[in-house]
This record gives sequence, C-alpha cells and structure tokens, in this order.
Amino acid sequence: LRELNLSSNTLEYLPTTIDMFTCLEKLDLHHNLLRALPLEFATLLDYIKEVDVIQNPFNHFPPKWNYRWTAKEMYQNPSGYSNQEVFEFIKDESLYFTCAEDEWNETGALHFDNRLNFEEFIWGNEEYEVQGVAARMGKVPIYDQDGVYVIRYEMRWHERFLEHCKRFYFTAKETGLAPVLNELREEDRADRAKTEQLAKERKDKLVAKAKEEDLAKRKRMKEVYDQDVHQKFRRAENHKIEREKRMKHVGGCTTGTLLEEIKRRTELQEHTRRGIEKRRMRDAKDELARLKNFVNVSVKPEEINVKRTCPVDIVPCWKTKPINKEGLPDTRKGAIPFKEKFSQVERNYDPFGRGGRV
Repeated sequence: LRELNLSSNTLEYLPTTIDMFTCLEKLDLHHNLLRALPLEFATLLDYIKEVDVIQNPFNHFPPKWNYRWTAKEMYQNPSGYSNQEVFEFIKDESLYFTCAEDEWNETGALHFDNRLNFEEFIWGNEEYEVQGVAARMGKVPIYDQDGVYVIRYEMRWHERFLEHCKRFYFTAKETGLAPVLNELREEDRADRAKTEQLAKERKDKLVAKAKEEDLAKRKRMKEVYDQDVHQKFRRAENHKIEREKRMKHVGGCTTGTLLEEIKRRTELQEHTRRGIEKRRMRDAKDELARLKNFVNVSVKPEEINVKRTCPVDIVPCWKTKPINKEGLPDTRKGAIPFKEKFSQVERNYDPFGRGGRV
C-alpha cells in the first residue's frame, strides 16, 4: 500500500496504530471532522512524503488567526492552520504530552482539589514529592561540531511548551481527566463520560460553597461597617460645620490679628518650656542632695572591706599604705616598671583625702 485516501469520511479521531503505515508515500485526510491527531502521527510524518490534513476543524487545537478569512478560506481551512502548522504543532505535542499525561495521572487529584497549582504542575513540589512536567521531559545531550563528543546536557523543556501545558492543565482540571487525542473504545468513552459527570457535580458543589462563603463574608462586612453608618455620617457633618466656621473666622481676621495670635502662642510655648526645664533642674538638685546625705550618713570609711585581687609582692596596692617614689619592683619577666605604668598622682592617690595610711 503506497497511497491511502481517507478524505470526506467524517472522521473525528484516528487510532494510535496509524504509525504502522510507514510504507505509505501519500496520505490524504482532508475534508473530515478531525478534532485532533494522535501523538503517533508525528512519527508517521518522518516516513510519508505527502500528507494532507486541510479542511478539518481541529477543535482541540488552540484558536488561531487565519492569514486570510474569505469565504473560500472559511471552507477550506476552518481551523486557521495550514498543513505545515498542523505538523509542527503535533510534533511539539509529541514532546511534552506523554510527560504531562503521566504527571496528571499521578497528581491530578491534588490539582483538582486546588492543593497544587499550575506552576507546581510544571516545576514540581518537594513537599508533596511531585516531579513536574519539566523534570519528566529529561535532558538532551549537546554534541560538539563534529557530533562525536558530548559537551553538556540541557533540559528538553522549552518556553514554547508553556501554552501547550496551560491548555492541557486547565482542560484536565475542568473535566478531571487528561485530554485524549486518539480514538477510544466504547467502554473507555463511557468511563470518561461518567468521570466527567462526577467532576462536573463536584465543581458545581464547590461553586455553590464559594458563593455561600462570599455571601456570608458580605453579610459580616455589612454588620461591621454599616451598622453605625448614620452616626458616622452625623459626626462627619459636624466636623464639616466646625471646619467651615474656623475657615470663616480665619478669613475674617486681618494680618495683624493673625500675627498677634502667633506671638501669643509662641510665648505660651516658651513659658511652658522654661517651666519644664526648671522642674527638671529642681528634681536633679534634690536627687543629688539626697545621694550626698545617704553617702555621708550610711557609709563609713572604717566599714569598707576591700579584698585584694593581686599579690602585694607583684603589684603594690595603695589601700595598704602610701606608695613612695621608689615603689615595689615587678618581678615578672618583661613587666613594665611601676613608675612608668602609673604617674606620681596615681601612685599617691588617697580615696578619702586624709593622707597617710588608708
């Protein structure tokens, strides 16, 4: 078999076994009702020289502007995709679709319950141990110019797949099942219809619950902010009247009256400041006198018991007796002489100012 003409047959889907016809030279599928093409069709494109898929609606493809939208174009190319654009689209689909389908089959329940989002569908989530579509696509080797040695590995994921994955994700989230691009058996179609119906019922319940929560929130907001609205309105009216009175008074005053008022308020502020400073100074003097009285009455020199922290033969202490000019030597190696370490005033310092023995 070299040529296969399936045009004008109202076909909606093709079977996955279409990739068996690798010996074909021409495949004609124009003027059908094809909604999508199976992923295996991308493999078939490498073997068949001439393929025609024009005049098909391709409802599962994203909407696209047509270059020309005449009556002829509306009939011959209703989807807006040319043959070459359809082939490029299905090749991109074959690169990511299987990974996206596997990801949804494993984590679709989490996405359907809104516990995961689209970004986590692409890049994964460590908390839920979700791998993500980008990681599932793996990496491809990059060879040198001769095509012999591998230079590095790069991710197969590309930004152009983002729109494809968005369409896949939100379609699956709406129906609860991954999109299908190939023909299904009657049993599979019945199972999918049942699952889609359950997903629709669940979605309606979630919508009803969200509406009830929104109504309850609006009611609470109204009780909190609208119950005192009349009193707030009256208060605002009073403020407005008082402000108008003040503005009227200011408008009727002359420049001299305003300057006198400014001077009076400045003098009042200065008088208040001086009073505060006087009170602070008086309080400080009273506190100082109280501390002096406490020291003179309660602390006696003979009651002070000072503990030495260093041996006398190493560091002389002025608390034992006044130090003369000679002082005691420091026997430690490399120590600074006592005369150089302390001045004459420091060496003969007497804390009580009585002279002689402390």
